[in-house]
Amino acid sequence: MKQFTVVAMLFLCATLFASSAMAQGMRFGVFFDPQISWFNSDHKDFDPNGPEFGYRIGFTADNFFAERYAFSTGLSINSLSGNIRYAADGYSLKTNDGKYSIAKNANVKARIQYLSVPLELKFKTIEIGYNTFYVHMGLTAHARYKAFAWEKWNDISKETVTARAEPFFLSYQIGGGIEHSLGGPTALQLGFIYSGGISNAFDTGSGKISLSNVSLRLGIIF
Repeated sequence: MKQFTVVAMLFLCATLFASSAMAQGMRFGVFFDPQISWFNSDHKDFDPNGPEFGYRIGFTADNFFAERYAFSTGLSINSLSGNIRYAADGYSLKTNDGKYSIAKNANVKARIQYLSVPLELKFKTIEIGYNTFYVHMGLTAHARYKAFAWEKWNDISKETVTARAEPFFLSYQIGGGIEHSLGGPTALQLGFIYSGGISNAFDTGSGKISLSNVSLRLGIIF
């Protein structure tokens, strides 16, 4: 219940933020982020078993409350994946096509697609030549809309496991990069972002399985 409340507050804050789009100091951008993501586990029966490639695509909105400081939000389609090794017997995986027993040491790959809304603080340097450096940090609320799984021994190949992915997932992130001015307010953006999972993302039957990722930010600021 507490997790749902936090997520709802983040979505509400982002909505109120977006409604002030006509306010002075607003800047918008679009981006495509190639990323690598992986699962984390706090239970001995499940081991993270390698990262997977994914992507994030969307837009950002920065509301500057001072010359170089802003509240930042946006909306993105976010595809996060990872592998989990089941280190014990007795667990199963339920998909839309059936229920499967997962053998000890079997690997399950899962890909979860989200609608993601960040709420961050952003700090920028003064312009140096045509370049401005920035850092940002905050929280992101993720609303799940699709999830798929793969597992070799049961011949599970991209079967739907949406019910096994939590409806809401919360993470924190910190990042930074450079904006290269093209004249006026328009700029190219290049950056890196690390995101760490706070809440449970995937239900294996025991413990907490969260998602973390590293992204390369490729964007245009208008």
